[in-house]
Formats: sequence, structure tokens, C-alpha cells
Amino acid sequence: MEHYTYDKKNGLWYKLEGDYYVPCVTVPEVKLTGLWGERRRHFLKDHQKALYVGISNYPADKQKECYDYLHAAHVPCVISQYKANILFQETLINNLPVAKDNGSGFICFSPLAQGLLTNRYIHGIPAGSRASKNVFLRPEQITTQAVDCAQRLGNIAAERGQSLAQMAISWLLSKDVTSVIIGASSVAQLEDNLQAIHNTTFTADELARIDAAI
Repeated sequence: MEHYTYDKKNGLWYKLEGDYYVPCVTVPEVKLTGLWGERRRHFLKDHQKALYVGISNYPADKQKECYDYLHAAHVPCVISQYKANILFQETLINNLPVAKDNGSGFICFSPLAQGLLTNRYIHGIPAGSRASKNVFLRPEQITTQAVDCAQRLGNIAAERGQSLAQMAISWLLSKDVTSVIIGASSVAQLEDNLQAIHNTTFTADELARIDAAI
């Protein structure tokens, strides 16, 4: 049986030759079904090319479909990656329960909202920051409202004996996620971020104040 895979982003078909996929000169006559396709599912199962899989950013309905196909192929989905932070909680509501119900870990990226959940922009846009370089964070996103929000959250963090960055990471960890991906750009930032693991308990009042602050 010939095996193919489709690169949706670039609109290309690839054929498995040996241990590698090579581009197809013509579009193969392959009938795909479902999200991954029967041939890909059987390839995973019969050839054991995948021992485990991670997924990223699927909406909840497609996320469940991924898990179902992988379960049928006897390939565990060990981790599901989603953007999540205090300012962006939708995935914790919509996707985290689906991952838990299907035995997948859940890892969060952008825990500091590209720097908005730090004190970095309290006094403007510093040279060398992401906003100054227009990388992942645009200068126009550093609004008065965003700065005021950071200050309100920073006050709550200070009462907890934490920096705002530490509290933002602690808050995510308190949501029973598997882990958090941090993007520290210096050893000092990394050391500061890692302190978050020492205080991941929040009172009901603190959580209510955080919700009110945003």
C-alpha cells in the first residue's frame, strides 16, 4: 500500500519512499476521510512510525477528533499546546477539559502575554523590547488600558510577595495544566520566572480581584 500525506499550509502532497516523504509530481488519487485520513491513521498503526503525538491550537471539536483518531491508531497524544494567560483564558475553558477527558497533558504558551503581564511597559516602551522591535507585540498594543491593567495586577502580585510575571505563571499553574512555556531572554528573567513554582495557591479573594482587574 502506498502512503501519502498532505501539507495543507503549502498545498503539497508527499509520498512515503523508504523512511522519508518526498514531494509528488502529480496529485495522487487518495481519498481522505476525517481530519487525518484513513491512510494516515493506518500508517501510524501498521508501521509504528509514531510512538506518541502532540497537537497544538485545534478548536475543541477538532481537538476531540484528533484524540479519537489517535486512539484508534493506538498512538497516545501526550501533550496539547495552547495559548493561555490571565488575559486570554478561553482555551482553559474550552480546550483544557477536553484534553483532561482524553488523557492528554496540557501545556500553555504566551503565559506573560508577550510582556503585557510584566512591569516591562509600565513606563513606556523600552529599547530592545518586543514592542520596540514590533515582534509578536506591536507598539499600539501598549495602551493606557493595558498599562493600567498591568499596574492593578502588579499590586495584587506585590501583596503576594511576587512580581507580576511570577504571579501570571503561578496563576496558570494553579489551573492544573501540565506545564508552562516561558520565553525568558536573560538568565535574570529565567530565575525570576522560576520562582513562580513556590507560590501557586490563590485565595478566592485574590482570584476575584484578578478577574476584576482585567
